[in-house]
Order: sequence, then C-alpha cells, then structure tokens
Amino acid sequence: MKVSKPVRRWLRMTVPLAALVTVLLVAGPAWAGTVQVQDDARVLNATTVQHDAATLPVGVYIWTTTQDAASKPAFNTAVSNKISATFPVVIGVNTQARHESIQIGPRAGLSQSAAVSAASRANKAFVATMGHSNDYTAAVTSALDSLRTSLAADKDTGLTRSAPAQSSGWGIVPIVVLVIGVIVVVFLAVAILIGRRRVLGPRPRTPDRH
Repeated sequence: MKVSKPVRRWLRMTVPLAALVTVLLVAGPAWAGTVQVQDDARVLNATTVQHDAATLPVGVYIWTTTQDAASKPAFNTAVSNKISATFPVVIGVNTQARHESIQIGPRAGLSQSAAVSAASRANKAFVATMGHSNDYTAAVTSALDSLRTSLAADKDTGLTRSAPAQSSGWGIVPIVVLVIGVIVVVFLAVAILIGRRRVLGPRPRTPDRH
C-alpha cells in the first residue's frame, strides 16, 4: 500500500512524539528513589551519603545547616517543611546547635506510629555514631541504615500502611495516555479522509446551465 505524502508527513510528526512519551513512561518509576543532598554546612561526603540514601525505597532529602541554631523547634519546622511527595523522608542536621531532626511524611508508606518509631530509632543511631566518631557522614549513614531496616521490617511484617495522600490533579500517566489517544484519533481521521479522496477522485464538474 502506497502512503501518500500527507500521511507520511503525519507519521514524521507523530512517531517522534510517541517515542518521547514512551521514554517518559519508562523513566517515570525511577523518580521514586530520588535523593537530594543540601550540605550547606559543608560537613558531609556527599557521594557516600547519596549512594547510601539511594538504596532506600523512598526519596530522601538530606540537609545540613547552621541556621536557626538558637531555636530547635524552628529548625524542626524547617525540616518538616521540606517533606514532599518526592521526598517523604527528610534528615536535617544543624551543626551549630548540634541538633538533628528526622521527619517522615505519609508518602513514605508507614503508619503514623511506625513512622514515629522509625524516626526515633534513626535519631538514636545518629546520636550514637556522633558520640564515638564525631563524623557527620558516618552519623547520617547510620540514620539511613536504621531507616532502611525500619522500612524493610514494616514491609515484611505486613503492618498497616497509611494511604498515600491523593493529588487533586491528574497524574502524568493518564495525561500521556490521553495525548496519545488524541494523536491516534486525529491521525486515523486524516488518513481516512485522504484515502477517501484518493478512491473517489476529484468531483465531476457540473455543467453551467444558462
């Protein structure tokens, strides 16, 4: 079957777009394990910490700072404000106040009580490591190891997990599927119209009546 020039033009337009959409769909699940290290206090080996945090099943935000040293509650609030759908686990370290805060949001998949227990154990691991090594990288790694164990234990024991918060907007997958559907429908409609014109040929001219 010979494809007409208009159809070939539509194919050239739609094939790259479909390929891009496919890449986005395949890459989408990789966003879940995102790690961000904001080492404002310059006390971490970012490579080591990021590598260890990447092994957790949820996104982790790690932040060190010297701000709000006079107010631990203010720092705890600042850490809590960094929780998001991308980063349900946030580890904050204030080197000036020698205070750490580990916050776990509902998107981590833990029940509220399990999240509180996991954060408490991670805090204890951080403090214990700092007590004998005074190494922030080692302390953050200890906290991450504790969190990893807590998340795995919760999954294995089948504890009730809190339902993730529902977004008021559409997710990316339904939007992408809708876009693909629209493209396919438009392409088929154009192809059918072009095919009909080729089969029927030009309309015969009606002779003018005088």
